[in-house]
Amino acid sequence: MPTNVTPFSWAIQSRVTLCRVAWDDSYKDVVSFESPEKRNDYFDSLKSESIVLDNYTYLKPNEPINIDVPFHKAYTFNYLIVDNPKTDDPDDVTPPRFYYFIEGAAMLNPSTTALTLQLDVFQTYLWQFRLGVCFVERGHLAMAAMHNRLESDKYNSAESMRLFGVASEGLDVGSEYTISHAEMFDLSAKKWAVIVQSNTDLAADWGTRDNPSLKTADGQMTDGLASGCNVYAIESWDYSEFMKKVRDAPWVAKGIVSISAFPKTVLTDGPSVSLNGINAHFLGDTPDEGVYFTSEEPILEQLGRLTSADFRFVDKLKCFPYAVIEIVNYQGNSLLLKPEMVNDKKLTLKQMACSAPPYQKIAFFPAAKRLAIQVTEKPATTLWTTKRGNIPRKRTKLITAIGLTRRSGFRISPKCQS
Repeated sequence: MPTNVTPFSWAIQSRVTLCRVAWDDSYKDVVSFESPEKRNDYFDSLKSESIVLDNYTYLKPNEPINIDVPFHKAYTFNYLIVDNPKTDDPDDVTPPRFYYFIEGAAMLNPSTTALTLQLDVFQTYLWQFRLGVCFVERGHLAMAAMHNRLESDKYNSAESMRLFGVASEGLDVGSEYTISHAEMFDLSAKKWAVIVQSNTDLAADWGTRDNPSLKTADGQMTDGLASGCNVYAIESWDYSEFMKKVRDAPWVAKGIVSISAFPKTVLTDGPSVSLNGINAHFLGDTPDEGVYFTSEEPILEQLGRLTSADFRFVDKLKCFPYAVIEIVNYQGNSLLLKPEMVNDKKLTLKQMACSAPPYQKIAFFPAAKRLAIQVTEKPATTLWTTKRGNIPRKRTKLITAIGLTRRSGFRISPKCQS
């Protein structure tokens, strides 16, 4: 600097003020005032203790400086401000005030205290520097930017969360989540179809006990799979009557390979057929990739319910690992989704299924176009083998899925750390 007044030397008639602020030298929290006047007004409003220097004072690096303030007053403060005297030098770029953190205080005598100081670079030069290209290592800049974007309709919420909210804060989030909302759907809501697989043609004449008739199945394409058996779907209320007829025709019963149930909500009917007077259908298809479930409310609203009003503006708490969406099939498997990876406001699940015995499976998964994931040719998670080999099929690239083999309940639960 052109003058001999620097942050390491205080001129005669400089005013030293001790006060207390809510931030420290970690720079994790800093205050950016709207103007130098607003900053001065803030510090002038604080409870403080001031003295005027009678001597030119040096601040040697890593050494304390002595001020004429009693220790019992000085040790209660954590911040120090030095008002520099005005100069007539037109080239003087010395800030009118220096700001320091008080790192330590020691009593030299009843009226003198030794202070260890560190320059608060941010406050001292707040309006005298410009940030270039840099990395922000710490602080709340990213969270503030994310909050501003989420408040605007111009930006995709999930994209904003991925851009500003995924860096770890190093916090211990614990091992348990608190459920903020839960939705359930039942696969048996539209009843069940009883699927009968037989290597004999059950649609042909069965004959009688004295003159039995048996015809080998002619095979069929079953839900996309070639099969040597015939596969039929019977309404659940007709199943009991069907079994009564089979009971009296054991030569027919021995051709039945398997009997199982499958939810009709993901199954279509094939051509109609009569099984010795019982109305049935050849097994239909399970149309894949249809949108099966859409959450009732936006995911971010659900996640925000458990957040205290004082911290609701901290949108990073809605990102993983502080929040997660759990999809449960009540069979010991859970699918966990990061909220910031769901591009739509509401969560949408698609389904894949195979109804042909013995490969009966149902999978639910977030649609790839609605997830911010790089799709690869090979699925990241293969849960089973189905009628056309490993999921995915039909050129569908499945990222991850949760499957069902027995029970019919699913629960989607956005969760937050308590």
